[in-house]
Amino acid sequence: MTTKPKKEVAPLLRKGSVLEKKWKIEDLIGWGAFGQVFVCHHVSSREKYAVKCEPHGLKQSFLTTEVISMYQLQTLRCRAVPPLIDIGRTSKCNYFVTTLLGNDILKLKNSQPQRRFSIQTTLSLGIALLDLLQSMHLAGFIHRDIKPANFCIDRKDSHQVLLIDCGMARRIINETGDIRAPRSHAGFRGTARYASLSAHRFTDLGMVDDLWSWFYMLIEFLTGSLPWSHSGARADIQAIKTKYHRPELLCAGLPQCYRIIMAYLLSLDYSSIPYHGFIREVIISESEAQGVILDDPFDWQIPNPRIFSDRNRYDLSLCPVYASFLKKPSSDSEGTSDPGNDHQHSTMALAEASHCSVADLSQELGDVMEHVKIDPLDILPGKSEERELKAELAKQTREKREHEERTKFLAKKNLFLDQEEEDTEDEVERVVDVFGCCL
Repeated sequence: MTTKPKKEVAPLLRKGSVLEKKWKIEDLIGWGAFGQVFVCHHVSSREKYAVKCEPHGLKQSFLTTEVISMYQLQTLRCRAVPPLIDIGRTSKCNYFVTTLLGNDILKLKNSQPQRRFSIQTTLSLGIALLDLLQSMHLAGFIHRDIKPANFCIDRKDSHQVLLIDCGMARRIINETGDIRAPRSHAGFRGTARYASLSAHRFTDLGMVDDLWSWFYMLIEFLTGSLPWSHSGARADIQAIKTKYHRPELLCAGLPQCYRIIMAYLLSLDYSSIPYHGFIREVIISESEAQGVILDDPFDWQIPNPRIFSDRNRYDLSLCPVYASFLKKPSSDSEGTSDPGNDHQHSTMALAEASHCSVADLSQELGDVMEHVKIDPLDILPGKSEERELKAELAKQTREKREHEERTKFLAKKNLFLDQEEEDTEDEVERVVDVFGCCL
């Protein structure tokens, strides 16, 4: 959702009006295709909050989905999303009240030099956002629209980040507590730039697809762009993603952890319960290799963001495909018009950057792989018997870790089912009653 209106938009709530004798509306601060966000304050405490509203008459109510998802996540004590404080209905719209947050990550990134973060902030923020996704996944939900604009910092603690806009969220466990069977065809969900290839192919999305979107963000945080950033049409974006869907291509010249993480994501499918802890270990190991301190302030917490040391700025000359995009401004929207030969130039640069032997790459990744107990041969090209054996051993290691993660997941599932029986049905009935809608 846009953080600041770019054109005149008819507000659904009038400034100065009071909702339910409690919430006094102030300014319109954001709007999108499906709703608007206002600042309000409580008439007694004067504490500021956010009101998100959606007009009546929409074919599909994303606000209703968001309210129910937020309530269920809140019931499960999921810390990824802000709390649901109140819901209501006016003559024009349905609304809910939640915590007023600060700037979103997209705006913070674009305020930095070259619209990218330092390597310290990239790795530290990557872990913070990964933890939010883990919390949501352990609660049995997937978000399905992971992008920088959907993560906001806390107004009172600029080191705390929360996940917003759960209008496309889906409960991925069924009534028996198992992963839902995938549908044969599903509509596109997400934002084209960050959506997984499964989303582009209109297949059902699982937990791994949230992680693919997170991974694309992690690349963009460090480089300021993605190979498909300058493509506008969804089909063009899909074609470029498909072409680059290999660690030695998409991650050429990037820190070692990118190739390891991508190789791990490639090993997962719709029904997989990701081992978030493995990814976290890889990032922590990378931070040690880069000599950065994860607990240091984020870039936006530095008084003058344009003062950076060379150590904090990743040298993009190591990855020419991303460096080439820095010469042209990148759009903040889902896609832009194709800038002609940019993609051809970037592909040539990428090919040049990725020319290295298997032995060289094995040596380069060795230290990190050893730390996380995955052998380099597990992600490198080749079809030897040794590689197959190594891959099988690595698979067994991953399965053991996924089993540990699934155990945590099932514990959450049992809590969810108990809470659902006691509370969720009542809350759904309340939403239907207040919003006047059918689910």
